[in-house]
Amino acid sequence: MAEELYFLKLNTDVAKTKLIHFLNTEDEFSYREYINKHSDKSLIFDYILKKIEVNIESLSRDEFMSIFYWLYRRIESLDSNLNYTDQEEKFHNELSNYGMELFFEIPSKTPVRKFHSVLDDYECQTRDLEFICKSEEFNDFLKYAICFTRELYLFLNKYYYEDENESEIQKEIDKINFNYGKHYHELALKKFMTTYEYNLETINSLPPLLEFRRNTMHLPSVSYPDELSDLLDRENDLIDLAGSYYYFLDLKEKLGDYCGTILRLHSF
Repeated sequence: MAEELYFLKLNTDVAKTKLIHFLNTEDEFSYREYINKHSDKSLIFDYILKKIEVNIESLSRDEFMSIFYWLYRRIESLDSNLNYTDQEEKFHNELSNYGMELFFEIPSKTPVRKFHSVLDDYECQTRDLEFICKSEEFNDFLKYAICFTRELYLFLNKYYYEDENESEIQKEIDKINFNYGKHYHELALKKFMTTYEYNLETINSLPPLLEFRRNTMHLPSVSYPDELSDLLDRENDLIDLAGSYYYFLDLKEKLGDYCGTILRLHSF
């Protein structure tokens, strides 16, 4: 597994019955043997089962991750004849069967880092969002994140892009303001304005980079000179951050009307 971010819905009742039984299975790829081989002795089999019996939500991040990895490796080991797509489908199905529905993934390092960047900004203005939290709390964060990243899109549309439809870009912010009030948008604007001058400076410094691209666009491959590396990094950082909007919007849509507990697992 590469660096990814996983979002799961937890069902305490299913975990209490089916997951405990499954973890107790003694075969060639048992959970007990797996954690004995792959943990630093901080994971204790009987203790983990007792916690799930009370409430799976009491597990630590490492305990959740051990179950997550074990199930993935178990499928790889015992169902090695399956292709990658079938393995992924079975992994999702088995997680759901045992009370941990994997409903969304952010698949690579850059968008994962941008997610955490926006989350850190939100937590600085409100409160920490634990790796396991209620869906209402997570939904509040997503409203902020959508507003913030859309403001970046509007900024880029004004100073950088030429073909974006501003009225379409504005719609998601308007929808949140109409349905939930302006609190989340105001929080997002507050953070956005703290970086406004830096972002504008970035845009104003890009002409040499854009000129280099125009002059080399006919070449089959291009290496950027060292003097443009900082500009390239700043451009990518701004565009990637604005682009994380689509992950936040998809997350909100996949979350839907779910009322329960959300588990967030960061895989390195």
